Amino acid sequence: MSVTGLIRTQYWNVSGPNPTPRSGNTSHAESRTDFEGYLLAADAAGNQALLGSGVAIGLRVSAVAGAAGITIGLGTAYDADGRVIVLGDDGVAVVDPQIGAGGVQNIPTVPVTADGLVFDTAGVSGELFFTVTWREVEEVENGLLVLRQAPWLRLVDPATYVDDGLQLVLALVTLDATGLVEDLVPGPRRLVSVTAGRFELRLPSGAAGTPFAADQRPAAQVGLAAGGLGIDMLPAGGAPARVLGADPAGNHLTLMPSGGDVGIGLRGGPARRTLHVEGGEIHSGGGGGGFSFADRSTGGGFVEIPGGGQRWVWYANNGAARLWSGADWLAVRPKDGGLRMETAAHLEVGNPLAVASTVGIRQNRLYLSGDAGWSSLSYNAVHNAVNGDWVFPDPSRPAVTLEMDDSGGVPRFAVFTTTPANTSAWQFRMGVDGNTGKLSVPGGASFDGIVSVNTSTPNPRLVGSLQVTSASGTGICAIAQDGTAVTALANKADRIGLVAIGTPTAAQFNGDVSVSGTLFAGAKQFLIDHPLDPDNRVLAHASVESSERVVVYSGTVTCDAEGNATVALPDWLEALATDFRYQLTCVGSHAPVYVSRPVEENSFAIAGGTADLTVSWQLTGVRHDPWAQQNDLLVEQDKQERERGFYEHPEAYGRDLTASVHWARNDEVLRAHPILARQVVRQRAEHEEERMRVQDIRRASS
Repeated sequence: MSVTGLIRTQYWNVSGPNPTPRSGNTSHAESRTDFEGYLLAADAAGNQALLGSGVAIGLRVSAVAGAAGITIGLGTAYDADGRVIVLGDDGVAVVDPQIGAGGVQNIPTVPVTADGLVFDTAGVSGELFFTVTWREVEEVENGLLVLRQAPWLRLVDPATYVDDGLQLVLALVTLDATGLVEDLVPGPRRLVSVTAGRFELRLPSGAAGTPFAADQRPAAQVGLAAGGLGIDMLPAGGAPARVLGADPAGNHLTLMPSGGDVGIGLRGGPARRTLHVEGGEIHSGGGGGGFSFADRSTGGGFVEIPGGGQRWVWYANNGAARLWSGADWLAVRPKDGGLRMETAAHLEVGNPLAVASTVGIRQNRLYLSGDAGWSSLSYNAVHNAVNGDWVFPDPSRPAVTLEMDDSGGVPRFAVFTTTPANTSAWQFRMGVDGNTGKLSVPGGASFDGIVSVNTSTPNPRLVGSLQVTSASGTGICAIAQDGTAVTALANKADRIGLVAIGTPTAAQFNGDVSVSGTLFAGAKQFLIDHPLDPDNRVLAHASVESSERVVVYSGTVTCDAEGNATVALPDWLEALATDFRYQLTCVGSHAPVYVSRPVEENSFAIAGGTADLTVSWQLTGVRHDPWAQQNDLLVEQDKQERERGFYEHPEAYGRDLTASVHWARNDEVLRAHPILARQVVRQRAEHEEERMRVQDIRRASS
């Protein structure tokens, strides 16, 4: 930075005791001394001292991709010599890159309008800086010789550009071989900077009541001192309050050093803690990343190496989040389910949850205790720290413990309780021998709820995981007050979820039955109380059956005066069925009625009748809804390999129940219970013989 000494004309006579202004007109030399030796030089010196070179406002550079020319808008900048560069409306600019850097005469210029000017890029190519430099040109205006500022705009090769603060970069532009713009970015465009030791920010203020007043007052300040950078709030009538400080080396930043709350992302709400963050995470990384907090009872003091839990640190290392206070006490890791509580020596074992203490874990009155050869889960009972005896926290209440050990080499699971009469003496209630699987229940067992049994190695005399045999009455009674009483599930495609065998009735349902798949049966019929003799007889009807999934609709319709009629149908019918067939019958008279229009838009039409003729109609169709399209009706099917030679209805072919396909499907059940199987076969044969006898008598009498 170069600073020129200031000089101006002396306009006062100071020879007498009282200085008086000099008489006469100001000469050209005096004006030059005052303006160029003082005013311009003082302004440049002030700008150099306070402002760094760069764009102050405006000077927006824009271009259209694939077009020639760069548009620059109006604006102001300052160069390193403290000169202000103004590209203003009704001004001029120099755009010729070939003229010399010096001289003011005979310099061609282009006009600047309110929209700025367009800089021609024709014939120029490559990646170039678009720059502006302070310059003046000599002109004659109203008969006077004047100097007009004409900012010099140029495209400069970055390889030869020198950043001296006098030629300012406005943009980095890329031009193709013909001068068309391919790209334009700010590049090393620099904005003006301000140099100061302290900034004071002010707010408008006024006086309450009369006399009225409106002025401004200091509200905040940003400054540098020996202690570093500081930002202070300046409350009216109060002392400065530091809100941010940084040391001179930039190693420490302090927020609210005198106390207070800091908020981040609060969207206008007040901070409610010393550090209050909303809407995102707080992240700490690097070799020392973590979150440190002090024990509240220490008064907030910082203990570098805590020996008694005065300070704790959450941090992450080797894939685990760890809680440290002098040593690691808790690790949480994603691997293997990842939660572990231990001392530092045991944190790498990898158990999902580990506690290095005989006393273990407590949740209210539930305790988990254990040592090398045993573990227990107890209510109102816990081993003491040295495992010498049991401790009963509330002696007025009984206790329960689930004990697991391998005492004497025998793995064991046992349940013990105390009693209200003696709340400190254990009583054995149930045990499982780990070697044999034997269950011991000294007081007997009662089940009220869900019983689940699973056998991975079935007993050959036991079919299924749970077998119930009843000599009389009900073998299994399932009652659900809220939920499902019985659920049967077969996990293999060729297995059956539920099998019921009975003579004559295999299963009985009182209520609605929902089947989401296909119902297979030898006959499908309804059975109701006889409408004419409901006390003594029943009425049975068989279902209409077909080799197609046929749907049937019927009704009557009355013809109009021309003998025509339209039958309205449900709006879902054409989505349900297709391939419609029609039957028409005249009622009370005869006419050559026919279907004049098939099913279309939820109706079909009849013609050929007479006025007021009643026509009975029947419409059948074949289902083509999504389920039907996904599930073909296979009229003829091959039996499965294991069911060949067996019958759906063996009695119809002179065979007994042992030839039934159900016998083949449930062979393991029947082989496990041969006596019961023979009994079922005999009862079924007797029932079938009686049914055929009654049927023969009925047929003979009809």
